[in-house]
Amino acid sequence: MATIPSFTKAHESILVDFLSSPYRPKGTFPFPQLAGFLFSIANAPEMILPSEWMPMVFNDQDGRYESQDEAAVVLQAMMALFN
Repeated sequence: MATIPSFTKAHESILVDFLSSPYRPKGTFPFPQLAGFLFSIANAPEMILPSEWMPMVFNDQDGRYESQDEAAVVLQAMMALFN
């Protein structure tokens, strides 16, 4: 079973760059908003699955990943932040 790594400064840089790109959908959360949002989700009284909150990050649109590799790196960074 793969584990989610601890959140690092490298993860933060990945998310800051990715989320602030002009290629993201309008309404995509910038990093500070994502961090606050995930803090709230992680502290909710009931478990909220990533499949429920992830669409909100991109304003219910596709994240517009350039490749599967980029998607994997960004999603790993998001999950590290969430955890």
